[in-house]
Amino acid sequence: PPCRYFGACGGCQLQHLAYRAQLEWKSRQVLDLLARIGGVREIPQPVPIPSPNPYSYRSTIRVHRSGGMPPAYGYYSRDSRTIIPVKECLIASPPVNQALAALGRGVDRKRTPEEITIRETSGGKAVIHQARGETNLLSERLYGKDFTVHPGSFFQINRAVAESLTGEIAAAVGTGRHGTLFDLYCGAGVFSALLGERFGRVVGIDSDGRAVACAVCNTGGAEMRHTRFMCGRAEALLPGLYDAEALPGSVLLLDPPRTGVERSLVEYFATLDARAGMIVYVSCNPATLARDLKLLCGSGEWRLERLAVLDMFPQTAHIEVCCTLKKCKLVIRRNV
Repeated sequence: PPCRYFGACGGCQLQHLAYRAQLEWKSRQVLDLLARIGGVREIPQPVPIPSPNPYSYRSTIRVHRSGGMPPAYGYYSRDSRTIIPVKECLIASPPVNQALAALGRGVDRKRTPEEITIRETSGGKAVIHQARGETNLLSERLYGKDFTVHPGSFFQINRAVAESLTGEIAAAVGTGRHGTLFDLYCGAGVFSALLGERFGRVVGIDSDGRAVACAVCNTGGAEMRHTRFMCGRAEALLPGLYDAEALPGSVLLLDPPRTGVERSLVEYFATLDARAGMIVYVSCNPATLARDLKLLCGSGEWRLERLAVLDMFPQTAHIEVCCTLKKCKLVIRRNV
């Protein structure tokens, strides 16, 4: 492992493996979880999508203050209690590392925060957030488009793989004009902004009001008349919105947190009419993905057609998965 902190720091787990071996291990992990937890019988061969940069890819880090003077910052160790002071993080981008190295210099320990977030913006500069309550909006860039993001809201930390993920979703959706895009857990509206022109309508839902406000801005606000964003829980809002907004050829795009999709919402997907032809499920936790696919595929209404394993977090055990499910065709059996 090239990192001097590896083994003590809890951030990375796989630096002892060659990068190709890491990709193979993650693909096997996904297959095992889908079969063992999900009980999925027909699993398509995973498509591995590597990170162009196995190191220096992370645009955001969160570090914690340890003891001593001047104050030192670092990551939690593998025991999740001890803080390992870190002067350089090999998976962080150069601007983030420059800001990390400067932390604690010439400051009074009593006035330094317990936790600091360092974030590289689209301009290549690092911004330091010393409190979670900050409201200054940031600028991120994907596919040549600038996005407004609240510092407290989610945004992918590996921009190159985030673009690969968008490309994977675009390939699953296909070209041409489709029905309604239901962008659940939409965040700052990145997918809606990049893919919205392929749909007759776009409906985004997220429980983070700050992210919803950014999504409206990122999709053109009132100029995008076929786009609508709402703040709330997807399981509460989707049924009414689907009845009113779904067009033939609709796509449900799911990008939930690590806890996965609420069970009642997964069960609702099994009742959708023929206007819904596809579900694209993006997951950062293959275990909860497998749990949800057990219900989706087990209902007989949906089948798993494509599976992509994206290495959003090289050198770590975290796995990003994008899978495509298609509506099963109704088979009419006649008595002979």
